[in-house]
Parts: sequence; structure tokens; C-alpha cells
Amino acid sequence: MSVAGPSLKIYTDASKTSDNRTSAASYISEVELEEKVRLSNNLTIFAVEILTVRMLALDWIHSEQNIDRGKSVTIFSDSLSAIDALELGKSSK
Repeated sequence: MSVAGPSLKIYTDASKTSDNRTSAASYISEVELEEKVRLSNNLTIFAVEILTVRMLALDWIHSEQNIDRGKSVTIFSDSLSAIDALELGKSSK
């Protein structure tokens, strides 16, 4: 993936503690929006990473009425496997 020109940047991260608690977070600097969500216990970190990108980034993009629909969006994640799965359609909605 390459980034060309200015785009809306969405940063995502997921975490899982040693006692299996999971959470997700995202930050959109352009609109100064920070979201944090506590998720179900015992999810795999892969599932949490996919949920983070899907729930906090993609769903926001699809529901937001105040962004320019012609503007590109860049999602930053530290989980290449989650991005690959979403690109290949391996995750179900």
C-alpha cells in the first residue's frame, strides 16, 4: 500500500492483557477524535486487531457524513495479518 497526497489518517491499536482482557483504540487527528472500546474477554489478538480496524476505522468512515467522499483514507495498524485478512475478504462482517 502506498500513500499519495494528503489523506485522512486513522491510527488503530488493539491490546490483550495477560488475564485475557481486550480493548481497542483509534485516533483520527484531522477531526481530533479518539475512541476507546473495551471488548469481550478471551478473544484472540488477531480477532481484536480486526475488530479494531473494522469497528473503529471502517465503520466510522462509512457512517461519517462530514468527510469529503473523494478524499483518500489511510489506516495505520501494527497488525499486518489483520490488514491482509481485511484486504482479502477473509473476515466476515
